[in-house]
Amino acid sequence: MEKKLSYGLATLAFFLLLVSSAFGATLIRPVTTNIMNATTYFVNVTTTFQEARNCSVTFSSTLSGDSVALTLLNQTGTDTARQVNVTFDTTVLEDASDYAASGTCYNSSGGTESLTAVASIVVDNTAPVAASSLSPTSSDDENNVGTWSATVTAAQTTSCVIYLIDPVRTQTATMTHSGSTCTYGSYFTVDGKSGPVTWIVEASDGYNKTNSSAATITFGPSGTTFAPGQTTTSSGGKSSKEKIVIFGVALLALYALTKDKGKKKK
Repeated sequence: MEKKLSYGLATLAFFLLLVSSAFGATLIRPVTTNIMNATTYFVNVTTTFQEARNCSVTFSSTLSGDSVALTLLNQTGTDTARQVNVTFDTTVLEDASDYAASGTCYNSSGGTESLTAVASIVVDNTAPVAASSLSPTSSDDENNVGTWSATVTAAQTTSCVIYLIDPVRTQTATMTHSGSTCTYGSYFTVDGKSGPVTWIVEASDGYNKTNSSAATITFGPSGTTFAPGQTTTSSGGKSSKEKIVIFGVALLALYALTKDKGKKKK
């Protein structure tokens, strides 16, 4: 009889363990719809354990490359509590919209259960500072200007977009973001009249966006393509090479005309 009872209790315990593992711990705050942005942000987890003791929870982001590991404790001090929590300063994390939570919870007997993963949590401590030091600018007209670039605040920026605004349309392209710099190195085709064209850089943290002040650069005639490293033609005028060719042709024509008049005199 005792053996049967022991076997029954063991089976029941194993079943309860399976049920506990199946449900796992749940992140109550934050969830996907929450925004973490406080110096004392409250994180809360509910477990299936009757005697929850603590949980180790990590928040990590691919966009920002940041992560933080937190230890949540049973703050009530009672054996029947199923919740653990902690507060932390979210400014230790760089702003981004793709933070994911993962972790493990423990009970007083050393049992463990995994935290149900949560993705797309937003950390939004502040809006990005506007990009600065845009290059090229109007002072680069008719020069080899190199790569389109802008300086951003690394801790507040996860991506950049360049906007090129000519008289006919607005063109956009995703820039390469690395640390405190956003760069772009491909062609734009300018429509409409030649002359100054406006461009700006939009800095984003995945949640907020901030536009830079506008910079300008002069392109050539309608349909001109321009890329970093290509010489532009100001206000539709002739380039130096074109002027040399035209001058040479005119000189040859004048020489031929003079020679022909000399033959007629003879």
